[in-house]
Amino acid sequence: MRRRLRQGTCRASARAGIVLQLAGCSDFFLSRKADEVADPMRVTETFSQAPLPRVDLLWVIDDTPSMAGEHAALAAGMPGFATELESAGVAWQVGVVTTDPDDAPGVLRGDPWVMTPIDGSALASLLDTAGITLTGAEPASGLGAMVLALEEPLRSGANQGFRRPGAALHVIVVSDGNDNSQTLLGEDPVWSAISLLEDEERASGQAARLSAIVGPEGGCSGRNGTALPGTDYLAVAEASGGSVDSVCEADLDGLVSNLGATSIEWQRVFPLQ
Repeated sequence: MRRRLRQGTCRASARAGIVLQLAGCSDFFLSRKADEVADPMRVTETFSQAPLPRVDLLWVIDDTPSMAGEHAALAAGMPGFATELESAGVAWQVGVVTTDPDDAPGVLRGDPWVMTPIDGSALASLLDTAGITLTGAEPASGLGAMVLALEEPLRSGANQGFRRPGAALHVIVVSDGNDNSQTLLGEDPVWSAISLLEDEERASGQAARLSAIVGPEGGCSGRNGTALPGTDYLAVAEASGGSVDSVCEADLDGLVSNLGATSIEWQRVFPLQ
């Protein structure tokens, strides 16, 4: 026979100093209420992909006198870059800043200062549209120009309209030297640039990267000219997932066109309601 387990409270008394007797017990039983399981609820949310990827492209162009050959090669590659963006159906915007630390650093150049798909011919002749000449002062400060262009007060001031909510960001630096932005950004311009790109990515939900067409480690020499290692630009490109190419390449057409393809970003983040 199976015995039913029970709990009780009992009173005990001692007799003869040795034997304990149970004077009485009162039984009580513990019971546990059955768990109640709620009916499962399923919520479905539907999202529509934006019809066109949106990307804001910021060109940071070294305008010091040593860049003559590189400017010519870049100008030759810009029509292919414009065609790449147009054929991909990208909702792009393009702005240009220079590395000159003395001439309104970070302010977008040219008219229009923000180029869109209706400005295809302006993009194809980017250097002329932005009024870039070989008169920039040293030291070249590309990272400083980038950060100032995307931060306040320029962001909502002189550069208003360039940075769009929900758009990817692609910064493209073209230089034959290393960055020297300490005067504009403080002791660690690389950290400042990487931090800004990370902030942009968190805010937009889209990629924010820097690609560098600069001198490789060890420098280079070619038909376009010579270049010192763009060490700081390379570090930011690596940290942000951007591409790296040599500015000494004789023909920049393919490199620049490839940047158009890699600038395409589809929406990746869909907030739940």
